Amino acid sequence: ILVENVVGFETSETRRALVAALDEAGYVWREYHASPVDIGVPCTRTRYCALAKRKPLSFVDHAEDPRSRAIDYFALIGWSAEFCPTEKPVRHNLATTDRPTTSRPRPRRIAEYLERPVDDASLAVEAGTVERYWRWLDVVSPSCVRCSTFTSGYGKTVYGGSVLASDA
Repeated sequence: ILVENVVGFETSETRRALVAALDEAGYVWREYHASPVDIGVPCTRTRYCALAKRKPLSFVDHAEDPRSRAIDYFALIGWSAEFCPTEKPVRHNLATTDRPTTSRPRPRRIAEYLERPVDDASLAVEAGTVERYWRWLDVVSPSCVRCSTFTSGYGKTVYGGSVLASDA
């Protein structure tokens, strides 16, 4: 089972109910914060993630209590500390592995995810919006390797994620 939610979910009553239900149903589970940039996708939206396996399956560390030991998620996947974000992961119980330390995947440019052509006038941010909110807009270009999430509020609110600059 994979559960993905907003950061902050880990402190909610719903999360407590989730892990209680997993425990009662005979699952072992782990939780952490992860971001698409961890796998080379240029979106910086960190998310809460939980993984669960039904016993007798287990995780690498075989620990019974996922709260018993908190370590860095990045150690599990073999990344050195120099590639880890400064943000602390959620408590989880994944022991370090014998795998060699490797670097984070090369971030891919936003252009690699864009459909061609990118000239749809309906996606244009109105000039008045740009003039009024330019200080808060996160403007990125297709060559960027970082962006905020592009949401359904794209172009409608300054909180709708990054705004893509184009030659159009």
